[in-house]
Amino acid sequence: MYLINMKYSNKNSGFSIIEVIVYVSIFALLSGVVINSFSVVVGSFSETKTNRDLQESGSSSMERMAREIRQASAVNVASVLGTSPGTLELATTDSVGAAAVVKFVFESNAINMYKNGVLSANLLGSSIIPTSLIFRKITTATGTAVKIEMILQDNRGKAHKTLKFYDTIILRGDY
Repeated sequence: MYLINMKYSNKNSGFSIIEVIVYVSIFALLSGVVINSFSVVVGSFSETKTNRDLQESGSSSMERMAREIRQASAVNVASVLGTSPGTLELATTDSVGAAAVVKFVFESNAINMYKNGVLSANLLGSSIIPTSLIFRKITTATGTAVKIEMILQDNRGKAHKTLKFYDTIILRGDY
């Protein structure tokens, strides 16, 4: 009697080939969904990082240019205005009150700032490339202002992201 029960129980143990195929198919489907979700999350993270880098570089460079323009007393005639790549040369004073020249130049895929002819800083991050930089001088009866139009691009990844920045700054040293 023991042998008969053993034969019967061996007959029902294990999985049939159909069951294995169904289980493997379900596992493959769930794995595909998980991998696709992971891919979407990584892509979103990359796009967010690109947007953040562009925004930070653009904002910090605009703030730096605005600070120097506000402190300036005049826009020098050596400036290249109304066209890209633009150059802005400002008459200003240094920390001890001596006359100084600050110059913003779009060159070699960078926006460089010079103080008295010496390179002081590259205003952009390493992966950010300027595609346009235009300075416009606005003169009124009460003062002078500079309008900045800047377009930055990040070329990392599959998509090239571009952001435009605009600002108008009044020269405080002018009045």
